[in-house]
Amino acid sequence: MPQLDIESQYEMSNALFGLGVEQAFQPFKANFTPLTDSPGISLSNVYQQSFLKWDVEGAAAGIRKAMTIKLV
Repeated sequence: MPQLDIESQYEMSNALFGLGVEQAFQPFKANFTPLTDSPGISLSNVYQQSFLKWDVEGAAAGIRKAMTIKLV
């Protein structure tokens, strides 16, 4: 039986800018009030991590998203 273990990570910030999601990356324009009361919080990077594992025990796949937040 073939075995497979693949992981990849993509930086999604440019794609989000292309979709018009720009304010989340701009300090004092981003609105993260549901998360915190601190002003000046914005995103600096957004990543999407994907994985696929297939072996004799079974298969697993998934996507994780990670964000880097900066405080001005």
